[in-house]
Amino acid sequence: ALRSPAYEFLNKFDLPAYSMSRIFQQWTKLMAENGTVYDTGFAARESICELVYDKYEEIIRQFPKGFPRERETATYSGLSFAGYVFGSIALALAIIAAICLYIWRDNKVIKIAQLNVLIAMIAG
Repeated sequence: ALRSPAYEFLNKFDLPAYSMSRIFQQWTKLMAENGTVYDTGFAARESICELVYDKYEEIIRQFPKGFPRERETATYSGLSFAGYVFGSIALALAIIAAICLYIWRDNKVIKIAQLNVLIAMIAG
C-alpha cells in the first residue's frame, strides 16, 4: 500500500521561535499596509509563503527518503482471504434471498410479513 510521508516530514520539521515572530511581524505589517483589521487571509498566506521561499533549501532537505512515494507490496494473510470468502458467501445468500422474495411476493405469508420490511432486512 502507499503511505503518505507527511507525518515523517512534519516530525522532522522544526520552526524556531524567531521564525514565528518574523511571520507575525510580516503579517501585522501587511495588515497595516492594507489598512484593514478584517483580513481575508492574504496577509497570513503571504507571510508563510515568504518564509517558505526564504527557507526553501532547508525544507527540501527535510523531505523523507523516497519522496514522493515508494511502492510497497501488500501482503494478505489467510484470515483476510477467509474474510473475502465469507463475505462473498453472505452476499450471494442475500442475492438469492432477494430473488426468492421477488418470486414469492404474492404468497400470503410474505404479504403478512410486509414485503418492504423483508427487503429492508435483506438490504441491511
